Amino acid sequence: MSNYPTVEYGAGALYDPNLPPAELAVIATWYPQLWPWIVNHPNAYPQLLDWLAAVGDESVRRAVAARRAITEAPQRLRQAMTRLTGVFVGGIAIMQIVGPIVMVLAVMLDPAFINGALTGDILESPDQLTNSLGGWMILLAAGGGALYLVLRGRRLVTTDITTTIPVGDRWNLLGLAIIATLAAQGVGHLLSLLLGDYGQAPDPSEVGLLTGSIGMVAYVCLFGPIIEEVVFRGAILRHLAPFGANFAIVTQALLFSLYHMNWNQGVFTFFLGLVFGYVALRFSLKWSVALHVLNNVLATLGAVTSLSRWVLSGVTWAALIAVLVLLWVKAPARKQLVAEGRSPLITRPFATGWKNGFFLTVVIILFAVSGMVSGMALLSAM
Repeated sequence: MSNYPTVEYGAGALYDPNLPPAELAVIATWYPQLWPWIVNHPNAYPQLLDWLAAVGDESVRRAVAARRAITEAPQRLRQAMTRLTGVFVGGIAIMQIVGPIVMVLAVMLDPAFINGALTGDILESPDQLTNSLGGWMILLAAGGGALYLVLRGRRLVTTDITTTIPVGDRWNLLGLAIIATLAAQGVGHLLSLLLGDYGQAPDPSEVGLLTGSIGMVAYVCLFGPIIEEVVFRGAILRHLAPFGANFAIVTQALLFSLYHMNWNQGVFTFFLGLVFGYVALRFSLKWSVALHVLNNVLATLGAVTSLSRWVLSGVTWAALIAVLVLLWVKAPARKQLVAEGRSPLITRPFATGWKNGFFLTVVIILFAVSGMVSGMALLSAM
């Protein structure tokens, strides 16, 4: 005879979080109508869940699946972070280490470079070199992006970069995203100003390298943004999205900033990553690509002359002030946005995911490398 003579007694016993597993099994045997609640009891053990999923109806099977998803989420997150970190390191190696070496060799073997080296006219006709350089950068970036097929497979092209949520009546949010993009660029301008090199005239050789050819302009203003969005707001964001919007958006923004390998650029690209990540997740990748293209086009125009640099700075600083005011005035909406982005599966995704040893090691190394690159650039500017 059951220790719980009626279903009411059995239901009352389930309120005890310390109810022994053996007692759960007894209640499950006598009262099938309590199975959905038994599934969610803290002491429901794997064998009991297996039995309930096997003999229960569809609602019980869904409850068991949801319970297992929550129970297994930490381990799945750790595995996801390990896999992501491995692919990210490979992508970094191709685009930031192997790529520059290949490009330098390719440019050195280019007839335009050889002729320029012999005649001393290398800097007088940078477009000859930058056409070749821009083409190589597009190919290498595409190669690094293709590596993320290992992470996502065909989902990268069937869902990650094609999922679209209609804008509907939320055009105001896209407008705010444009302002936030300008504000993030304003952070970078402020950092450059603090470093003391902002009032200097642009280096003619650097301007020529950036704008001297169709290849470089195409890479900086179009192909580069598309490839980076597919990687960071396509593959990485969607890979982490099951563990919560907040975690996915912040983590891909962190990797996006470390990818640039210098602290100055890394700070404002982190904020850009947050904006692009939110837009890609709440709308579609096409909108984050559009914002990225806008950002790079404005940055390119701002690098042409000192006047254009200061004009762009004024616009971006005004946007930064506007965003800070909105964050303060709209505090309830900001808190609601954060609450909506919390993970439904795991209570502390950052503590679980970022403590992954492989991920943490790579982040520390890239942070140190970024510091060295920034330090060398600062010393050379003095």
